[in-house]
Amino acid sequence: MTDRVGPPTDVYGLGAALYELLTGRPPICGAKYPDTLRRILVEEPTEPERLRADVPKSLSAIVMK
Repeated sequence: MTDRVGPPTDVYGLGAALYELLTGRPPICGAKYPDTLRRILVEEPTEPERLRADVPKSLSAIVMK
């Protein structure tokens, strides 16, 4: 399983951390850990600019990649 951990995992983690710094909440959150994992696979988070009007669209686009 560790062979699937690499640069894409780091990019996702960095994006998730930046998302939370900008919005004050994680990009995806479920009731319990398994629900959160399922939602990460099937849902897109809300764009940060829609949650906070002061987040520039260009920064929001970077976070969403």
